[in-house]
Amino acid sequence: MSSGVGCEFHEVELGKWFYILGTEDDEDAWDWRELATAYGPFDDQEEARGHLLDNHQNPGHSTVVPYDPQRRPDRVLIDLIANTRDPRSWRC
Repeated sequence: MSSGVGCEFHEVELGKWFYILGTEDDEDAWDWRELATAYGPFDDQEEARGHLLDNHQNPGHSTVVPYDPQRRPDRVLIDLIANTRDPRSWRC
């Protein structure tokens, strides 16, 4: 069974992936990512997806945001990446 929380995979630089996982408490938030946690960096999307599936309940859906040098990250994404949980030091 999936959790139904928000989930995004972001390639913030070429070959540098993070995933952002929401919480069940984010339904009433203006931007669900403000209550989320970022995990990474990972070398590729598959490694990030593997960590997600090994350590969290399946969110049921996700969005993939590949690197684009023209895209500027917003404040929420910048804050999430700055406060990321390193997958090498954290496991369920």
